[in-house]
Amino acid sequence: MQLLPINEMGGDNSPYNAVSAIAIEPTTLHLAPGSPVDLTPNDYEAALADADLTKLRHGAVKYGPVKN
Repeated sequence: MQLLPINEMGGDNSPYNAVSAIAIEPTTLHLAPGSPVDLTPNDYEAALADADLTKLRHGAVKYGPVKN
């Protein structure tokens, strides 16, 4: 198994073209109500209200919509 760099990627979505040496790539974070502690269930649901999760979870990674 190989782990690619987890720094925030640039516009070309390459993990080797990081925009910062200290910023973590947001798509590697697991977010759920209570994780982080101040993420409430209501805020979580509001953030996902406009997302088509079924479409996002299938096929190639859609970096732009996933980051939004």
